[in-house]
Formats: sequence, C-alpha cells, structure tokens
Amino acid sequence: MKPTLFIVKVFSIELYIFVCKLKIMETVIRIRSNELTPDFLNKIKALFNKEQELEISISAVSDFGLNKKESQEEYVNRVNKAIKNLEKKKDVVSLSENDFEDLTTDLLAAK
Repeated sequence: MKPTLFIVKVFSIELYIFVCKLKIMETVIRIRSNELTPDFLNKIKALFNKEQELEISISAVSDFGLNKKESQEEYVNRVNKAIKNLEKKKDVVSLSENDFEDLTTDLLAAK
C-alpha cells in the first residue's frame, strides 16, 4: 500500500503525516522556537508507547524574510518592484521542465 500524505494545520503548527495502513510512518512538525514547550513535548510523548524509539531531527528553517511584518505601503512597494523586475526581465530565472527536473535532482542528491 502506498503511503498517503496528510497535511494538518493547527494554529501555526503544520503537521505533515505519512500514513500507511493507518500507522504513522513519519511526521514533520514545523513550529516556531517559542512554541517548543514542555507541554508540547508531553503531547508528542503521549502519541507513542513509553518504550518506543523515536528519531528527532531539528533544523532551522529560513523563511527568506517572508514572515517579516510590513506595512501595506511597504507590501505594495515590494510587489510593484517585483512587477517592474519581471517586466525588465531583471532577477528572473527561466528554466525548461527538463532543466528544472535536472536542477531538483542535483539539489536532492547533494543533501
């Protein structure tokens, strides 16, 4: 049976759950560091058997400044600048489907 991906968003927490035969195979939880509390960890522990071995991987996620607070004026200016750049073909990357496939394959292989 092929695993199915379910994406569940609870508040600002996104849970990516791969399910196969109704058993959780892998879960990726994306949260802000201030949301990582003892209560949160206890809730995760409650999902598993006491003696079950878990693998936890932690890495910082770059949002490239996308979650930065900005005023409506700053937002409009940023969008207008992006439109002008597109019209001038400035800072534009154009790839064919094959080029994109090759690039993603190379990036994934480098991990």
